[in-house]
Amino acid sequence: LQACFMMAVRSLLGRQISWEEAEKLTGYVAGRDTWPYAMLLSLADLGLSVKSIEMFDDRAMATDPAAEVRRIFGEGEVADAVIADMDEEYEASVASRCLGNPHIAFEVRVPTAADVVGGLEAGRLPLVSLDYGRLHLTGKYEGHMVVVSGATAERVEIFDPGPPGDAGLTVPLAELDAAMHS
Repeated sequence: LQACFMMAVRSLLGRQISWEEAEKLTGYVAGRDTWPYAMLLSLADLGLSVKSIEMFDDRAMATDPAAEVRRIFGEGEVADAVIADMDEEYEASVASRCLGNPHIAFEVRVPTAADVVGGLEAGRLPLVSLDYGRLHLTGKYEGHMVVVSGATAERVEIFDPGPPGDAGLTVPLAELDAAMHS
């Protein structure tokens, strides 16, 4: 997430930021997964118009992140692990601040590869959450984020921060869609 944030800031604003600054602006904490809300807020605070299409309900995340995680993952080990790894109070606070920011728009639904292509056609730079394992055929799920920089009728160009990094990776739209829904 931090590398994609850095790429977006550089590409859209012409500004290079350090890893330390990216970690601060995205809410990174060593040993924890990073949720996107701090990144969205930071992009908006830098003057960018942000659109988030995600199955997590931003309003629910602002009031009860654990309940929202359970809505998505159900009861059980996966939800328990996600909740144990998150700072619920911090994520609720940041999600709430996102809701009050006029430069951030949310659509609560499952995103598709067509949304990514539509974003590119609208002049946006899509940052896409997906399954690294599905994208790179490792067989193991791993939450990951990539920057999509271009598209044809059948393929997308991805800048994957890795590891290992891969600038200019092209994949069929169907593979991107599968990795987004894995």
